[in-house]
Amino acid sequence: MLYRPAFALILAAVPLALAACAHNRVEAGFVGQRPAPASFGFAPESLSGGKFADRFKSGLVDRGFTLSDQPTYRLDLTLAEIPGKTGLYAPSAGKADSQVWRLSPSRSRSAKTYRTTLSLTDAATGRELVRVYANERGTQAQWDEGARLADALLSQLAGTPPEHNISSKPGG
Repeated sequence: MLYRPAFALILAAVPLALAACAHNRVEAGFVGQRPAPASFGFAPESLSGGKFADRFKSGLVDRGFTLSDQPTYRLDLTLAEIPGKTGLYAPSAGKADSQVWRLSPSRSRSAKTYRTTLSLTDAATGRELVRVYANERGTQAQWDEGARLADALLSQLAGTPPEHNISSKPGG
């Protein structure tokens, strides 16, 4: 009988400990045709510095792309932090009067969602060729400064298997 409260306490602590060790799940999507490696440059308003952007740039270079002042592709890279209990609600494709959750709200205030979007356009015409996105939900303590998001974008762009726990969806 004396051990019953201690056992209950241990049982309650196990799920919390497992949740703390769990990696964030990344959801990624892709619209367009995968580009052939060529030269690229960043749009003026694009995120192009910091650990996240640097990891993404080096991943592109590793895949045969080259950074150039006269690029074939213009990249617009964004990274947003969405507070807990907030989601993204948008019109459904092709239906102006119908709206859907693009990203449902989290139930936790401490769980933030990090969302990155890449728009790859033809530098000569300005026509968008590819749109890729990745979402990662987790706490600030679990945030890896965008490494999983950069890897998700790169794997979606290349059509290669992801290195992390990534769920792929069409659209964005």
